[in-house]
Amino acid sequence: MTSTHGPDEGVDARAEAGEAAAIHLMAERAAAKREYDLARSWLARLGPREDPGSW
Repeated sequence: MTSTHGPDEGVDARAEAGEAAAIHLMAERAAAKREYDLARSWLARLGPREDPGSW
């Protein structure tokens, strides 16, 4: 049986949220070990940060 509905758009959003949570966890663990360069490299995977002043 073939679905006539498009792909679940929420799947991508949930996958991205899960990936971001995993990256935050890895960065947190690295920082707890005082491995700050490693923590920064994990956080860099999240992409550029927005400027809160632009909100």
